[in-house]
Amino acid sequence: MIFGGGDAIGPLGDEPNAARTTRRQLGAWALGMGLAVPTIAAAQLISRPAVDPRVLQSVATDPRLRRFYALRGWTPAWTDDQARQFSLALDDAIRHGLDGDAFRPAPAYDAATREAGLTLAALTYADALARGLVDPTKLFKLFTLERQVVDVAPGLSQALDRRELGAWLGGLAPRDAEYKALSAAYVALRAQIGRAGGSEIPEGGAIQPGGQDYRVPLIAQRLYDLGYLTGSPMASQTLSAPVSEALKLIQAENGMQPTGRVGNTTIAVLNAGPTDHARQLVLNLERRRWLRREAPATRIDVNTAAAFLTYYRDGTLDWSARAVVGSANRATPSLQSAFSQLVVNPPWNVPASIART
Repeated sequence: MIFGGGDAIGPLGDEPNAARTTRRQLGAWALGMGLAVPTIAAAQLISRPAVDPRVLQSVATDPRLRRFYALRGWTPAWTDDQARQFSLALDDAIRHGLDGDAFRPAPAYDAATREAGLTLAALTYADALARGLVDPTKLFKLFTLERQVVDVAPGLSQALDRRELGAWLGGLAPRDAEYKALSAAYVALRAQIGRAGGSEIPEGGAIQPGGQDYRVPLIAQRLYDLGYLTGSPMASQTLSAPVSEALKLIQAENGMQPTGRVGNTTIAVLNAGPTDHARQLVLNLERRRWLRREAPATRIDVNTAAAFLTYYRDGTLDWSARAVVGSANRATPSLQSAFSQLVVNPPWNVPASIART
C-alpha cells in the first residue's frame, strides 16, 4: 500500500539542518520574490591557472567535497566551458520549482576556491534534482515511502570528464508524464503571477448551475484570469454552462468533487490565486523528487491531498475511487507497505470523536 501525493510538505523551517538553505531554495521564488544572492561572476569563466592539489585540499573542507576529490585523486574537475554549462543548467532550474540563483557559488578570486565552489554547488543542485532538497524523514514522524537512491558524486565526476554535464543534470529529475505536467503547470502559473488578481470574491450561499448571484461576474473573471475560461467573461449574473464547466476543472484539480456548483470551499480556491497555486506545485514537485522513480507495476496509490485512491494492475490503471483521509491537523502519514489481503466493505463503528461532533 502506498500513500502519498500531498500538496504540502510541512513546515520546512522545522528541519534544523536545512532551515536557511531550504527557505532560500524552495520557498521565496514560489511566492514570486526576488533573491539577492551572488552569481557566478564573468571573471570566473575565463581561463585560470592549474589548481594546486595541496591548496585544493586546504579549501575543500566540506565532507562532500573531500569525498568527491578523493574519488578522482584530488585532480581538478572544472573547465571554463563546463562552468558555463553549469550556469546554463541553473537558468533552467525554474522548471523544477527551484531557484537557480540560490545554488550559484559566491565569486572566487583564486583557482582552488573557484574549483571547490563550483563542485559544491553542482553536488547540491544535483542532489536536489535527484532526491529533493530536504529529507522527508526529518520533516515527518512517519515516512516510509521508498526514496530515490542516487550517489551524485561519481556521476558528477564522470559527467565533467566526458563534457556531458548538462545532459547528466537533465536526467536526474523525474521524467514521467505527471512530473512534466506539474512542471509545465508551474511555469504557466509563474507567468500569471501579477496578472490575476482583482477583488476578493465574497463567501455566501451556494450557487447552482443556472442559478443567479451577484458574485457570478467576479467568479467568471477569476476563472478567465486563471486560464480556465476562454473568451471574455460576460457580466451576466447567471452561472452559465461554460462557467460551470470551468468550475469543474478547477474543482477536480484541487481534489474536490467536480460539481460545477459554487460553495465556500470553491470560493476559497478561487481567492487563492496563482501565487498560492504555484507554491502548491513547488511542494508537489519536491515530493515527486523524493520518491523512487520506478513504482511497482501493481500497486495502490492514495493521494492524500485529493482524498483519491487509484489501483494499478501490471502498470495499467484498473480502478479508482474517493478515499477517506486524515484532516490537516491529523494528517494521514506517508507510508508504503506490502499486503496480502484486502477487506471490502469492512464493519466500521463511528469513532467517538466523530460522533461527538
